[in-house]
Amino acid sequence: MANHIYSVSRVSSYLKNLITTDPYLHNISIEGEIGTVTDHRSGHLYFTLKDESAQIRGVMFSRMRKEGLKFPLETGQKVVVTGNITTYEDGSYYQILASAITRSGDGELYQRFLALKEELEEMGMFDASYKKPLPKFIRRVGIATSSEGAAIKDIISTVQSRNPLVQLYLMPCQVQGVQAATSIVKAIRYLDSCHLDVIIVGRGGGSMEDLWCFNERMVAEAIFECETPVISAVGHERDVTIADFVADCRAETPTRAGEFVTKITYQELCQMRDTYLDRLGMEVNHTLGRYRDKIERYQKTLGLLSPKAKLEKEYMALTGYEEKLTQVMKRIMERYRHQISLYATQLEGHSPLKKISAGFGYVEHGGKQVRHWNDVAVGEELKISLGDGVIYSKVTKTQEESVFGKQKKVGE
Repeated sequence: MANHIYSVSRVSSYLKNLITTDPYLHNISIEGEIGTVTDHRSGHLYFTLKDESAQIRGVMFSRMRKEGLKFPLETGQKVVVTGNITTYEDGSYYQILASAITRSGDGELYQRFLALKEELEEMGMFDASYKKPLPKFIRRVGIATSSEGAAIKDIISTVQSRNPLVQLYLMPCQVQGVQAATSIVKAIRYLDSCHLDVIIVGRGGGSMEDLWCFNERMVAEAIFECETPVISAVGHERDVTIADFVADCRAETPTRAGEFVTKITYQELCQMRDTYLDRLGMEVNHTLGRYRDKIERYQKTLGLLSPKAKLEKEYMALTGYEEKLTQVMKRIMERYRHQISLYATQLEGHSPLKKISAGFGYVEHGGKQVRHWNDVAVGEELKISLGDGVIYSKVTKTQEESVFGKQKKVGE
């Protein structure tokens, strides 16, 4: 008969304390095959790990999944679970509280991955200052991947459905195996020389060993040295490689990479084209109207400054001057005509002919006019011109006498 009687909870608590304080059960790695898997809505992952003769329950809390699990956990996978052995008192069973789960055989590779990642990060190859932005309008896309894999099919399908105007240039390369890294580097460097807008480097999902070529230093250096922006599209969303850290942009899947290079779809391009055409038309009309107004102003200015306009202006001024001159000449002619008329009247009053016609005569002697009484002598012949004829006479007597009849001297 037992000396002491214990409660179930006390025994469970004792066993938990016994297990959790055992240093051999801390940070232990267990290899086995995944049995059942439950992905709880809380983010916690519940599973069983088994081999040929036994199994152990396991749990990975949501806070540990982001860094501790890099692939979808599925039934039948052979994995290595690292964590602490503990008990679940309510169910009275023990379990492994997982901090990391890797595919079996990936443990060494994962350590190499972490070492290279730390080294390249210290060198600054992951620094954001070296990241080249993707062009806004992408037309030519180079792809470094297998020509027969699912990745190229997903990229082509995505691009053609979203924007068939984007041109794809495939440089086939190995994406798995011993020679894969060298093949990928050659493909990247060739595509970089083709003056493309973007280069996609990647493949579909697989184990860490399958994806290892994207963790090679030479691939990281080729991506870093590439002048063309590089999109890394390796595996599934949870698969992370060194190429993802070095690349200018990481796509969770090849399909996502196809979306990245077609951020502007064909329909959006058409809308942008129509918008730009409308704006261009308005700008052209505005510009044409502005230049049309300028031309009209220049034409007016040119018209005012042209020799023809100047001649017409001078001609109009000359015509005005001509009219003024004509008026002035008319006034001058009228004035002189009036004066001439006055002078004619006066001249007519002094005209010998008029006097002659009034009974006066013009006396000549020897062809000269006789003006004085002593211009002739008695006995000389005179010629007297009258209005209707001529009288020839001989002087019989001369006598000085004023026009008023006063006698001064008499001669014979």
